Amino acid sequence: MSSETNANTCDIRSLRPIYAHLRPSFQPRGQMRQRGVEIAWGFQIACRHEGSGPPRIRVSGWALSPDTATPAQVIRFREPSGQDHEFPPDRRRLDVLRALGIDATIKDPVAQCGILGEFETRATRLSVRISTGEQEFDIGTVEVKPQEVLAGQDGWLFLTGDTNDSLTQHCRDYRPASDWLAAWDRYFAAVETQPVGKTVFVVAPAKESVMPDRHPVPVRAKGPITHLLSRHPGHIIYPVEKLGEARDLAYDRVDTHWTDFGGRIAAEQVLQEAGEELPPIPDLYHIATGRGDLGDKLAPPETALRASAAWPDASRCVFENFVTHHGNIRIFRNDQAPLDRTVLLFGGSSANYMIRYLAAACRRLVSVWSTGAWDDAIIAHERPDIVILQTNERFLVTPPAPRMNTFSMVARKIARGQTTPPPDVAAVMGGFAEAGEGWYVSRHPRLT
Repeated sequence: MSSETNANTCDIRSLRPIYAHLRPSFQPRGQMRQRGVEIAWGFQIACRHEGSGPPRIRVSGWALSPDTATPAQVIRFREPSGQDHEFPPDRRRLDVLRALGIDATIKDPVAQCGILGEFETRATRLSVRISTGEQEFDIGTVEVKPQEVLAGQDGWLFLTGDTNDSLTQHCRDYRPASDWLAAWDRYFAAVETQPVGKTVFVVAPAKESVMPDRHPVPVRAKGPITHLLSRHPGHIIYPVEKLGEARDLAYDRVDTHWTDFGGRIAAEQVLQEAGEELPPIPDLYHIATGRGDLGDKLAPPETALRASAAWPDASRCVFENFVTHHGNIRIFRNDQAPLDRTVLLFGGSSANYMIRYLAAACRRLVSVWSTGAWDDAIIAHERPDIVILQTNERFLVTPPAPRMNTFSMVARKIARGQTTPPPDVAAVMGGFAEAGEGWYVSRHPRLT
């Protein structure tokens, strides 16, 4: 399904990566024996690329022979052309000696086993070699992968190079093709036919839309969400204004998702649209450090502080199928909930941040991982008061199919081992059945 884009405020082809992703084929820390000589190493390798110049590779680490307690003579990063970037160990690393159980002082030669430095290269693959003088160990390669993260103002990270082409969505006008519009028309027409409960469709705004001033590229005039809001007014909750007011509380530097605080804002708007109110919940949060999905793409990973909900939660999980991502099902029951409501939530990773609040507000919450599609069998079984359909702004370029068969998907994923079950999964599923969730347990025979 295609749509056209038109350059508005910038030429994407002129952009260069800010961060590139490095993928080593060897263990960052390891040991190797070759012709009777052992070498041990530990490396951190990162890449930064700014402007039109070549990427800069930053290396830090150490290498030595534990058998003879002597440092490596040189560490080489070799390009396919044969050009070497050499780093003779010249930094003292007593921490390494202690970790390896080598009895030495800072004055001993073996202490000088560390390296720290940078070099420029346009190579996309580098072989890593450690020389002891007598032997050279080829420990593997490092691939410089395409850009995945952009660095914006004040160290804020943004997604790029993804399958949805988030950068293009952000900085170019989006001109929807007729089949794209027709697919969304069919989707919302199907939403209107839902016979049970109040159905609410919510789009988690991209961080670029909430904080365009922190993105390194000027914002586009019209994205996919603009066309959907114009074509289907009244069908879509897009809480970009409220999230924008919360700013750093709603999003953090190293993640694409809203935070727990942002999830609260979204949950409030969803319940209001459904004719309910989020009950009073303490504004209790603790400040936690995390890497996030963007911080994890960097080497070494970057972290940031974020506000994580810390108030007591009376809800309890009474079922989970332990399937990873799409098809994951979790059910929460809260006998103390102020709202005697059953809520069905079909959504992805951003929806997870709403679960705590919805489970606190409503007697029963069934969460099914999807990107806006719903399952008629689950709806018929639950007969919910509220159905929430959630997707992310960057996913809008691909309209979802309205319906899905969750249990067929789950069976395939279980067969492929795409699950994280506990060792006593049979006993756990038995407990779920005793808790009244036998209908779901019976549809997961391969787990029991």
